[in-house]
Amino acid sequence: MKKALLILFIAFSAGFISCTKSPIPVDEVKEPEPVIKAIEFDVTKLYGKWKATESLIDAGDGKGVWKPIAGDSLYIKFNSDGTIEGNGFRDDPISYKVLPNSRLEVTIKGNISYTFGISISGQTLNLRPNCIEGCGTRFVKVE
Repeated sequence: MKKALLILFIAFSAGFISCTKSPIPVDEVKEPEPVIKAIEFDVTKLYGKWKATESLIDAGDGKGVWKPIAGDSLYIKFNSDGTIEGNGFRDDPISYKVLPNSRLEVTIKGNISYTFGISISGQTLNLRPNCIEGCGTRFVKVE
């Protein structure tokens, strides 16, 4: 970790030392491209019952792996009216809504909301909460 920080410090220092100011004529200044573009998400692909099959475990080093979920089956059912059923969340979910940029907001009892990154590929759903070390749950569609 210390070596990585030292390398970053040296790289940034070298960048600052080698920079020179050169004015850009006003007529050559371009508007920057947006870094994140809105991604459309087809909410109808989310409707139905999903079984949790894997959990992403990462200690924060980026080398996380998906591991099978053992024990009782965990399910989530996303209804077309925006309600959720099942035991796939640790708290009792009430409702959900799909947000821009492939995010899902889930509201639980007590009117507390959590936001997840969401992706669906075929019959596989990935939910990734906001966590520092990298985490997530993978589901397979059953209905």
